[in-house]
Amino acid sequence: LGPYVDVPTTWEALERRCVYPADPAVFHRMSVAARLPLVGVALALALTVTLWARALFGPIAGLLSLGAVVFEPTVLGHGHLVTADVSLAFGMVAAIACYERFLRSRRLRWLLPCGLATGWALLSKVTGLEVLAIIGLMGLLLSGGGVGSRLLATARSVAMVAAVAWAVVCLAYLPFQSALAASAPELANGAQFHSWGAPLSWVAPPPWVFSLLFQSSHAQSGHLTYLNGVVSDHGAWGYYLEALALKSTLGLLLLVAAAAAWTAWRRDRWVAVALWLPIAVVVLVASAGGLDLGVRYVLPVYPLAAVAAGSLALGLPALLRARLVAAGALVLVLAAASLAQFPEHIGYTNLVAGSRPEQYLGDSNLGWRQDYWRLAQWWNAHGRPPLTVRGLVIPPIDRYGIVAREVNDDSEVVNGLFVTDTFTLSLRRDRPAFQQLLRSGPVARVGTDIAIFDVHDATQLVGPDTLPTPPPCPR
Repeated sequence: LGPYVDVPTTWEALERRCVYPADPAVFHRMSVAARLPLVGVALALALTVTLWARALFGPIAGLLSLGAVVFEPTVLGHGHLVTADVSLAFGMVAAIACYERFLRSRRLRWLLPCGLATGWALLSKVTGLEVLAIIGLMGLLLSGGGVGSRLLATARSVAMVAAVAWAVVCLAYLPFQSALAASAPELANGAQFHSWGAPLSWVAPPPWVFSLLFQSSHAQSGHLTYLNGVVSDHGAWGYYLEALALKSTLGLLLLVAAAAAWTAWRRDRWVAVALWLPIAVVVLVASAGGLDLGVRYVLPVYPLAAVAAGSLALGLPALLRARLVAAGALVLVLAAASLAQFPEHIGYTNLVAGSRPEQYLGDSNLGWRQDYWRLAQWWNAHGRPPLTVRGLVIPPIDRYGIVAREVNDDSEVVNGLFVTDTFTLSLRRDRPAFQQLLRSGPVARVGTDIAIFDVHDATQLVGPDTLPTPPPCPR
């Protein structure tokens, strides 16, 4: 499609603001081009959900599960972003589905696609490692025979899956000559990369190992998080449960509750282990990590829950029609909520969150800088007034075709129209300057993430860290 990005290769030059040195039109075209493969991955995820639900519960269940996943706003919102979240969800769900098919049929041929999908998950995020734990638990709980035979059979099958997955990772990294930093903190402090040569780098790709070290260090050091008005360096255990409760449509929540009750009433051990156990593990691992950065960290829950909803098509033929009508009605409720939010699915919250969801959640739950294109439209429609933007917009604000002053220091005085996002308002709500903003209210809102205030001689509107003004990006 044309645009070329000359990405810096040295740590000193790796300023994220400068990764897109292009004019707004080229940047926009490049963003669309980058999103197209992820849209394909999201479609593959929907197809996987449909086929798996059909195999488990029949063709009507396949349609029911398809509707539950393709209309859910959180899946739609992240299904076209250039991030690893939907890719990880696809790899995990495909791997779990293939392993469930292996356990059902005991045909070894299912282990090959399971390994390929697991490799895909590992290439998406290192947290894809939890797939191996999930399928290991599935094997132990669903295999026949005594404890010893279960352990042996599960160890063999999981080892085969892991071998295929790691081969996929090694082959994917083989063309790239990369090096490994000694540790994530050292890299963050500007240390140079350390390397190891072939053949070790062929079987232990340095970039993947570094990503594992980085995530481990990140979880230990913590990250600024926000929940229910409280800012913390480490997350709360109930974060993801609340995020799922507020970010999911009421239609999906009712479907999931009905499917869980139906599984428990039928005492369906297979469905409980193949679907509800993975959901529990995904939430547990994310909660234990303490990186409460958005519901996207538990995105695999949504397709797994959609498949579980298909179980409503099983059992008691006398009540089947009533169950299917009720389930279909809930899918329509789900779809209606999603269409009402179009096209701002990233910031979706249900009626329980009310009109001020930023009181409860922040970060990528509400915004991923998705509304800066809309801000550009608002700015042009209002005669391009002078704007002051709270800094660290990545990419820079001018990549959206907006001329504005970015502020990055607490001492800078702000006059006139001040643009910020809901997460910034949530994090700084205890500071006097932001309390005044919240009391006065915005003069305009753009999308679900951006608020515009009219302020006069205000300071303390950025921070809390004093950040140096970044150097100009190369052209």
